[in-house]
Amino acid sequence: MTKIRIIFISACILLCSTLLQAQVAMGAKVGFNTSLGFDNDWRVAATSMRQDVANGFNIGVQLRAGFRLFGQAEVLYVRQSGTQSAYDLTSKQVAQSIDVPLQLGFKIIDRSNFNWHLLAGPTFRFNMNNDYTLAQQITANSKPMSIGLDCGMGFDIFFVNVGVRYKLISQNYDYTHFISNATLNTKPTNSFEISLGFKFFDLMK
Repeated sequence: MTKIRIIFISACILLCSTLLQAQVAMGAKVGFNTSLGFDNDWRVAATSMRQDVANGFNIGVQLRAGFRLFGQAEVLYVRQSGTQSAYDLTSKQVAQSIDVPLQLGFKIIDRSNFNWHLLAGPTFRFNMNNDYTLAQQITANSKPMSIGLDCGMGFDIFFVNVGVRYKLISQNYDYTHFISNATLNTKPTNSFEISLGFKFFDLMK
């Protein structure tokens, strides 16, 4: 957790130093997100757990600073719902978080009212979830923070921007078998996002 805090603070300092000497654009963003499910990688002893594809939305603000090479920070409320099953019992789960992607971008095509850009950088997820028990056999303990990689591309057309992202981030929960106290083998979540944004002001033209 200490290493995550150091990375987060360092990324914030780098972004703030960029803001002091760069052109700035700010706006709002809303998007649809989906996360791939899991099954056979989540096993312990005779216990297996399955989660189907989870879908949801995100909404928040974004701040961009720079020139052709730029930094972009976002603060997003994220909500996803999906179903999990174990021991032939199924439960619907809703996950909520505040996501803070801190990214570095580059405009491949840069015109006054249009650009095509690539983005990549770390994303920090502050979970807002409660612990729960699945099928009275598996306990899910919410993590206070998760960290991952966020990358993708986008288009800016006048004051509108459209983006497509791929996100690889650690799970929101630690899953433990209630009887054996063994942790289920969990892999990072693969998420995809399509978003639409609107700029309040743009001083980067």
